[in-house]
Amino acid sequence: MLLRALQRFVRFAPGPVRLAWAAVPRRLRDAAQPFIHPIAAGPRSGNLLLEVPEEGPARGFIIVAESDTLRKRAALADDLTVAGYRVLDLGARDMVEVARTERILDAVYVGNPDRATAARRLGWRSFEPMDAVREGNGSETGAKARAVDLVKAAFPTVSVVVVTHSNAALCRGCLAALARNSPWPNLEIVVVDNGSSDDTRPMLESLASRDARIRLVLNRENHGFATAANQGIRASSGEFVVLLNDDAAVGPGWLSRLVARFESNERFGLVCPVTNETNSLARVPVKYTKFAEMEQFAERRALDYRGAWRETEMISLFCALTRRSILESVGLLDERFAVGMFEDDDLSHSLRKRGFDLGIALDSFVHHVGQASFSRLADSEYLALWEANRRRFEEKWGVRWHPPRREMV
Repeated sequence: MLLRALQRFVRFAPGPVRLAWAAVPRRLRDAAQPFIHPIAAGPRSGNLLLEVPEEGPARGFIIVAESDTLRKRAALADDLTVAGYRVLDLGARDMVEVARTERILDAVYVGNPDRATAARRLGWRSFEPMDAVREGNGSETGAKARAVDLVKAAFPTVSVVVVTHSNAALCRGCLAALARNSPWPNLEIVVVDNGSSDDTRPMLESLASRDARIRLVLNRENHGFATAANQGIRASSGEFVVLLNDDAAVGPGWLSRLVARFESNERFGLVCPVTNETNSLARVPVKYTKFAEMEQFAERRALDYRGAWRETEMISLFCALTRRSILESVGLLDERFAVGMFEDDDLSHSLRKRGFDLGIALDSFVHHVGQASFSRLADSEYLALWEANRRRFEEKWGVRWHPPRREMV
């Protein structure tokens, strides 16, 4: 009863309530979670804006192997080096220490199956090399192609779906960060433009003409987040699907660790990274102010929290990874949630009802601005939409909605 009264009060007096809420100490705000949700009383503007470099070298993955493997598979090492991949001799060195000193976040480990588990805990891929790499006509071109195919086979196909609406600057930064920090050979990026009226569309068409991984779905009008996200999912083909907000900027090692954490637990239905801004357990404190500092922060977390994850009851869809088959089993996102909000609560609840766990990869970090689209709505329109979708959620599941727990990880 008190929760409903506070929510109604917020709707009719959003300005004073927001000022009062901002003045409350953070500890008290966290303690007040069961009574009022910060999405209704918290700030409507976004968090820290980062300037993402659009030019510059993209990160690549490294092939790591022991000396014995490299001697036995000299042809493989030679062909990969000629094809442009860096091959690192691990020798007898400790894997974690090598990862730290060499700053290796994305790698493929080739060799001893007994050490593959340690490699996967670091977020690396792994495969056992074939005895015969040089087959067929034995040409150098054919050998290089086969060596690269062997490496690519260690990576499952991943589709990143980004929905955007009249948000050119942030979306450009989102795609620039993806290009810079996603050394994943079997990757496609599907961007759904939801009827933008600014220069988003020409910007996307220009990027797609230069990056073969980017595919566009162009809507004439705004269909809302869930409908547009489902369009992107249906247009994609990856075994794994990532839903990524257009106001997010991925950090180094983000994808390899999401996939690794998902594969580590067959009960997972959905996983997300930690971030600076979200109303869930995935929120962590940060001190960076620049994109380069964010990348350094992400690198440190990737190594300090290697292989670590925690279970949660709700995952925000600012960045979330799952298998396509799991999404299809629940019918994708429920499009009844209008423009947006509560589709992440709904998907999380649906997966948990089917026996899936939800996980947060503590070694994967993605920066999130937050409120990029909804900050444009008037207070009355925003809160009316929030309440309408909250009612839809409760009517669908026959439960009372409660704010997710939000605490520092």
